[in-house]
Amino acid sequence: MKPVITKLILFLLIGIMPLQLASCSSPQKYLPVDSSLLQKNMSSDEVEKLVGVPDAVTVNEAGDQEWFYYNEHTHFWQKIPLIGRYLGSREVETLMITMQDGKVLKWVYYVERL
Repeated sequence: MKPVITKLILFLLIGIMPLQLASCSSPQKYLPVDSSLLQKNMSSDEVEKLVGVPDAVTVNEAGDQEWFYYNEHTHFWQKIPLIGRYLGSREVETLMITMQDGKVLKWVYYVERL
């Protein structure tokens, strides 16, 4: 093969690889937007249509369900093996929805830096 063709093929492969990797990423959650669309007394079905299936469900002392949605943000350099965990900080967005008798009672959105 001619060196020019080899370089062109190599350039195309290197250019296409990031696009393929980006297409493998999971769908993005927009918890701040979702939390702004919630309304008191929404049914659990309406909440699931809007926000999706919760990441975790617990029951509080009052017997109400608490639905949790999480979205973790990490910087790309934190994915470097061995040293990535020491670079930058991690943030976790949380949306907690309290359900009483299958309806939204209250909700809280917050961000924690870990």
